[in-house]
Amino acid sequence: MTKRSVTLLCSLICTLPLVASPVHSALPGGNPAFYNQVPANLPSLAPGTLIDSQRESEFLKPMKHMRRAKRILYRSTGQTGNPITVSGMVFVPRKPAPAGGWPIVAWGHGTSGVGDDCAPSKHPDMYDNGHWRVYIRQIDELLKEGYVVVATDYEGLGTPGVHSYLMSDALGKATIDGVRATKSMIEKTSNKWAAIGHSEGGQASIAAGELADIYGAGLDYRGAVAYAPASNNMAQLDFAEANPWAIDRYSSPYLAYEAVGMRTLDPNFDYANFVGSIFSSRMADAEEHCWDEWFEVDNRHIQPTLENVVNANWRSDPIVQAYFTAIDNVGKRPAAGPVLILQGEADGLFGVLPLLKADMCAQNTTVHAITYSNVGHDEVIGSGWDDARDWLAQRFAGLSVPTDC
Repeated sequence: MTKRSVTLLCSLICTLPLVASPVHSALPGGNPAFYNQVPANLPSLAPGTLIDSQRESEFLKPMKHMRRAKRILYRSTGQTGNPITVSGMVFVPRKPAPAGGWPIVAWGHGTSGVGDDCAPSKHPDMYDNGHWRVYIRQIDELLKEGYVVVATDYEGLGTPGVHSYLMSDALGKATIDGVRATKSMIEKTSNKWAAIGHSEGGQASIAAGELADIYGAGLDYRGAVAYAPASNNMAQLDFAEANPWAIDRYSSPYLAYEAVGMRTLDPNFDYANFVGSIFSSRMADAEEHCWDEWFEVDNRHIQPTLENVVNANWRSDPIVQAYFTAIDNVGKRPAAGPVLILQGEADGLFGVLPLLKADMCAQNTTVHAITYSNVGHDEVIGSGWDDARDWLAQRFAGLSVPTDC
């Protein structure tokens, strides 16, 4: 992984170390019919309504602290305000429920891809490749602490529609509605909940907190932990245009995933209005291939330059502008609870952390950041877990938390 302070979307939503790795060999799990259900009365269902669930026994054997797990399908609200179905997983800890019930923690995953087979709930490691178990271990650590964990797939991953990649409203609402669905299904759960996530999921956890008072009304929100949250995407792209050395094969393929996300706003959006020639002819692969395949096979030998990764006139397209507005609003709204940001200093996102904190402080959000030297984008989960664990315990105990504002 690059050690530069800022690169073109460097480590923005990256969820695997940037080293060669095989294409995932594990077949996606779950019955396709489960994911494709769209009830005729979907618009009349309340957000968070559980539509279906199924017991999962084969995919989650690595988890030591899990009592049981269920794949879920629930009603949520898409980026454009439309009723949608969202899939995910719910995990119940071995620890007995405390007085008042298990608190719920919503886990948000980083970029796994934008195709339906990239939904984490379809894979035994809660990622797309069958051998990277950082996320499933993190979930198991949360179970060890005695939390019921719900892990949303987000809008359009696995379920019908386009994945609204990095779009804060959809990410936050899918997170909140996953908590609602979990509470309706799992007995002995508390009304208290918190969010935690990595990269795109770090953004999702912050966004959920910004929507918790209104969209999440009726639940007792306690705060969000964000490992290396995605933010200030436009600023990073502006930097890359001014510093072409920042454009490399490790980071530029994310632009194709962003272009797919733009079709959330307009299904007829022309990809070539945003991506350059190196990607525009291969967008069919970007639409379907998960992280390993897209980065380590499809784009292993690309030679990206400023001229071939982005359309020179991308700023003039209204859909592109609307997309960046939608993904960059995280931190620009007051949060209903405090936020802990855990950031590695060897991660490209370390360079935009001051911008994110300034935005949050301007909204009177209680935010505290802890940084770790010589720690990259993915490694921050291991480096920061002790801080995340203690902070969550303090939040559920109702204790005060520090702020950098």
